[in-house]
Amino acid sequence: MRDREMNVGTERVWAETFSPDGTVLATANDDDSVRLWFRATGRNIRSITEHRGRVRSLSFSPDGTLLATGCDDKLVRVWDADTGALRARLPGHADRVYAVSFSPDGTLLASAGNDGAAYLWDPQAGSPVLRLEPPGGRLWTAAFSPAGDVLATAGDDGVIRLWSVPGGTLLRGLEGHAGRVAAIAFSPGVPGSAGPLLASASDDGTVRLWETAAEPALRVTLLGTSGGWAAFAADGRYKADGAMTGEFWHVIGSCRFEPGELDPYLPAITRLPADAPF
Repeated sequence: MRDREMNVGTERVWAETFSPDGTVLATANDDDSVRLWFRATGRNIRSITEHRGRVRSLSFSPDGTLLATGCDDKLVRVWDADTGALRARLPGHADRVYAVSFSPDGTLLASAGNDGAAYLWDPQAGSPVLRLEPPGGRLWTAAFSPAGDVLATAGDDGVIRLWSVPGGTLLRGLEGHAGRVAAIAFSPGVPGSAGPLLASASDDGTVRLWETAAEPALRVTLLGTSGGWAAFAADGRYKADGAMTGEFWHVIGSCRFEPGELDPYLPAITRLPADAPF
């Protein structure tokens, strides 16, 4: 599918996310609206304008039927992705909500914010399940593990904390960043790892990949850019940076390559032994 430029009609887009099937793009715009677009045509499907502040984060449920938003007005909201109708209004945060994320099975919704708290919500019932208050100031990001049994949170103090789900027991902390951790993402699975890897992007100018199994460890540090974002691609490639050009790194080879270049490691992924050195 060809890339398509979409005119969102505002000065800045603060957050964006694709639906699970990749057909719809949701954007959080500078006029406090959320807009949904058909990816194939660039046509605006609908606009959600009921927020009372800047929308900082977006997350589709795994089945694509719900869209969660985190807003400067301290609220988490859950919307019907097909109609734009409000399904749940979730008060609890005492300040801006910077992150929302659905669990892999869609039964839980996590949020984190400027008040230093993280919540687990039941998105269908519209009720809180758990509140977490780790030390260290503001929380900028939260992400579920692929199995949904671990929630990772991170923020101002640079420590990534892993919590059991749904109990909320602190499992471990991953320390090493020297600045705010602005984004984290779990890998869907990487050859040679005992469990999913966790990528973290920090204001210290580095991107780090962590083993998250019973004995967590830092796997590699990559030079990135400060204040960027992090995500995993399904084929194992790693993307970091706030700029459109970005920096691409390969998880297996720990090397940088440019978009469009032939990736020499990609054909070798399936041939790597389980104990291959990284």
